[in-house]
Amino acid sequence: MEKGTLRFLTKLVLFVISVYIVLGVVFGVTTASNDDMKPAIRADDIVFYCRMSKLRAGDAVVYTAEGGKCVGRIVAVGGDSVVTENDSIRVNGSTLIEQNIYYPTVTVAKAEYCLENGEYFILGDFRTNAKDSRLYGVIGKDCIKGKVITVIRQNNI
Repeated sequence: MEKGTLRFLTKLVLFVISVYIVLGVVFGVTTASNDDMKPAIRADDIVFYCRMSKLRAGDAVVYTAEGGKCVGRIVAVGGDSVVTENDSIRVNGSTLIEQNIYYPTVTVAKAEYCLENGEYFILGDFRTNAKDSRLYGVIGKDCIKGKVITVIRQNNI
């Protein structure tokens, strides 16, 4: 094999390994499968996320539930208590009021959760119709893929 060909193949292998580490270990890419985060993130938008970010209430995250990837917003973390009833969410006794949430929260039944370390209560921004912790319950840290860092809009550009 020629010296130039060997050098090219070595660089190509190093490039592939670097891309795998960046996109497979540090960052991730997925597409939003539905409008659960509408209007911030819509179906078919490309979502980039960081796997190594510290998670806090208010962060948009990619997580898995029922075998699929979902996008939602953390509203409560380990140590918090959450009560859902009468179409409202209370976190630590206070009614959850958020800016940039344009849809009313709909709750089916009263539920109470006391989150432990590594547990999160996640809601979609499209509160009227989103599938989130109101359906799936508490989401464990092992189900969270990472914190959303940017979105590329696919529709209505």
